[in-house]
Amino acid sequence: MKSTIAILIGAVLWGMIGLFVRWLTPMGFSAMQLVTLRSYVTAAGLVILLLVTDRQKLKIQLRHLPLFVGTGLISFV
Repeated sequence: MKSTIAILIGAVLWGMIGLFVRWLTPMGFSAMQLVTLRSYVTAAGLVILLLVTDRQKLKIQLRHLPLFVGTGLISFV
């Protein structure tokens, strides 16, 4: 049940991207600035959520760093 709710929330948030693009583009934001802003807002939201729900998941192990870097580069490229 939790996974279904998470998928639904993710779909709703994904669908809302267009609203932010429509509001921020006239303000002079470029496409790259919108991607950067979206990433920062998402990261901040996830950190806040994890601080409230499960702080243990915020611990990073050194062996995970290559996965984070690889995933980050692939997702932006």
